[in-house]
Amino acid sequence: TQARQWIDKHQVVPFFMMLRLRDLENAPTKKLDTKGLYPQSGSERPIDRYDNALTDLDAQIGSLLKYIRDHEIRKNTYILVTAPYGHEFSLQNTGKLLSEPTLRVPLILNGPGVRTGHVPRQVDMADIGATIADITGVSYPKLVDGQSVM
Repeated sequence: TQARQWIDKHQVVPFFMMLRLRDLENAPTKKLDTKGLYPQSGSERPIDRYDNALTDLDAQIGSLLKYIRDHEIRKNTYILVTAPYGHEFSLQNTGKLLSEPTLRVPLILNGPGVRTGHVPRQVDMADIGATIADITGVSYPKLVDGQSVM
């Protein structure tokens, strides 16, 4: 809701919005105020809190994407989704260990002119700046690491 209100106020000028979604980070250990589907039966487990937080977050992101799709800003809006680290879905691992599941994070880009498919190389967080520069036509310093995924 706050993101949609902000977009409504700023859609007459080019803007960059970053939404940092952190509800899932502490879901297994912290009691979240999320009503959900889990547990389907029996007593609640820590993974149920994570599942409910994920379901709630999915609904919020879906609502924002629908809002963008249903308005004129869809013609010049790009959405980039990533994460600071992956998650191993283990209650013993909080996602901060250097394991294969925690090192692999999504980098999903959607918007006008973005072709569907996979980038044929492993991308890096440094590629985000280069990609945003490529989309916006802003020059990106050659001294900075990163390659556009466009």
